[in-house]
Amino acid sequence: MGSSYGTKGRFLHPLLVWGAWLSPLLLAQEMPDTIWGLVGSDTVSLTVHEGFSGGWSIRLFYKMPTWQEVSRETLHIDTTPRLIQWTQYCQSPFDKPCRRVTGTYLEGRFYYTVYRYQEPIFTPLQRLYVWGSLSPATGNLLFSVAAQVIWPADPDTLHPVWPFPRFWRRSHWPDSTLTETFDSTYQVFIETAAFKRAPATPFCDSTRLYEGAILFPVGVGEGTLCFPDGERLYLARDSLCDNTFCWVTQRTLAYAGGLPIADTLRLTQRTRLGQTLASQQLLIRYQYDSNGRLIEIITPTRRYRLSYSGKILALSYPTSAPPFVQYSSTARWVQLQNLSHPATLYLYDLLGNRLFTAEAPTDGWYFLPSHLTGTYLLQVVNGPSFSWQKLILLP
Repeated sequence: MGSSYGTKGRFLHPLLVWGAWLSPLLLAQEMPDTIWGLVGSDTVSLTVHEGFSGGWSIRLFYKMPTWQEVSRETLHIDTTPRLIQWTQYCQSPFDKPCRRVTGTYLEGRFYYTVYRYQEPIFTPLQRLYVWGSLSPATGNLLFSVAAQVIWPADPDTLHPVWPFPRFWRRSHWPDSTLTETFDSTYQVFIETAAFKRAPATPFCDSTRLYEGAILFPVGVGEGTLCFPDGERLYLARDSLCDNTFCWVTQRTLAYAGGLPIADTLRLTQRTRLGQTLASQQLLIRYQYDSNGRLIEIITPTRRYRLSYSGKILALSYPTSAPPFVQYSSTARWVQLQNLSHPATLYLYDLLGNRLFTAEAPTDGWYFLPSHLTGTYLLQVVNGPSFSWQKLILLP
C-alpha cells in the first residue's frame, strides 16, 4: 500500500474499516489450536491457542530469520461471550504484562479501558463506550468491538492472532461509541471522538464520525452501511476529510452458504474538489470446511491456515455483578452499587482543575455540595480496575 495512506489510514475510526468476529455460542466454542501465516510457501508466523476454564491463552511466534516467540496473551471470557479481561506479555520470559484491556457491562452499553503497564502498576491510555440498542445480538457486537481494539487489522493484511472475517453482520456494528483519551497531567479522561449510526432506509444505515468533546463535536466523516437481507453486510462506505483531502473507503462482501467468502476494500484519496489522487483495491478471501469452520484466509500479502483438534473454549459463569454508577444533576446525588471497596469521588472544572474530593461508600447514595453550579467532570474511582466519569451540569 502506498505512502498516501500510511498516516491518514491510521486516523480512520477502526469501526469504519475492519472489525472482528466470533460466531454465536452458549457455553463453549471450538477454537483453532494453530494459525499458520505464510508468504508464498514460507511459513513466517505461528499462533498457538490454548484453552483453559473461562478463557484461553495465545502464543505468537515470528520467523526473523529464526523462530522467536514475540508475545503471549491471556483472555477471560464469560458465557455471553463477553470479554472480561485481555492481558498481553510483550518480552521474554513473558512474566510481566505490557498491556491490558478490561471490559465493564451495564444495561444497554459496554465500555472497555486500555491500560499500559509501567512497573509496578497499569496506567490508563484510552476508554471506549459502546451502545448497541439498534442490534439485538449485543453479545456479537460487544465482542466485535473489543476484538478490533485487541487485534487491529491493516487494510492489506490481517492480524496473525485473529484473522477472522470482520464486521460482516448487522449485529456486529454499534449504534454509537464515545472515545476518551487519558490526560496524565490532570489524571482524567477527555472525550476525543464519537461514532453514531442511524437507520436511513429499510436496508441501509447512515454513520457519522465526530472529533472533540461531546459539548462541541466536529463532524469529520460520514458513511453508509447496507444489509439487503436485513442482517449480512453487503456494502460499507465512509469518507473522512480534512481541510485539503478526503479519504474514501468502500467495502463489499460476497457470501456462500451464509458465510463471507470474499471481502473487497477499495481505498481512494481525493481533493476536496473531487479529483482522485490515489486509489487501490484489496481483496481478502475465506474458505471453510464442511462444518463451517474457517480453515484458510488469503490476503494480498499473506495466507493464513487454521487447524482444529476439537479444543473447546470452556466458559465459566460470572461470579458477581459489575460495578454500577448513576447520578442526578438536579438532585445532586450519586448512587454506587456493586463496588468491591469504598470509592473516591472527584469533581473537576472544564480546565482540569480538581475542585472536590470525597470518599464514598461501596454501596448507597452520596450527595454533591450544594454551593457548586455550572459544568463539571464527575469521576468515580474504585481501585485500579474501575473508573467512571461524566460531564454534568449542576443548576
